[in-house]
Amino acid sequence: MSAKRMERTLKRIAYQVFEHTGYDSEIILLGIDERGFGLARRLSEYLAEIIKSPVKSYKLGINDKQDDSENISTLDGKNVVLVDDVIFTGRTIYQAFHKLFDNGEPSRLMLAVLIDRGHRTYPVEAQYVGLRIPSKLNEHVTVKLAELEQPDQVVLELSN
Repeated sequence: MSAKRMERTLKRIAYQVFEHTGYDSEIILLGIDERGFGLARRLSEYLAEIIKSPVKSYKLGINDKQDDSENISTLDGKNVVLVDDVIFTGRTIYQAFHKLFDNGEPSRLMLAVLIDRGHRTYPVEAQYVGLRIPSKLNEHVTVKLAELEQPDQVVLELSN
């Protein structure tokens, strides 16, 4: 996936989120770890353009353990979109579900991922998917972001 396609895909996801939440509801984006947070920030910018109002995004640390959870006042009654780069087994998403409820109970919880590569071991499905890549278990999908000083792209590689 090229940088241009990533941008188009994220804008499409932003419109889908808006269509399901509407004008009257506050939307909060929680990006999982570095890459999920990078995507959440972009989605918040695109959503802000659509609804003409700021959309907050926060980092929810699962694997890197550093996050913005102390800055989140409450998720009670809000539309929350959990954002990650790749969904594979569903384990990281499952851990994120448990962690985010420390900050309240959203009225609606949605999941947006840039890449869905299948092979679930946990019963987790994303409502918003940029691209489904039917991958093999010995393959690895890497999302590279400009925020992490890499060119925007998605790469499918063989694992060692």
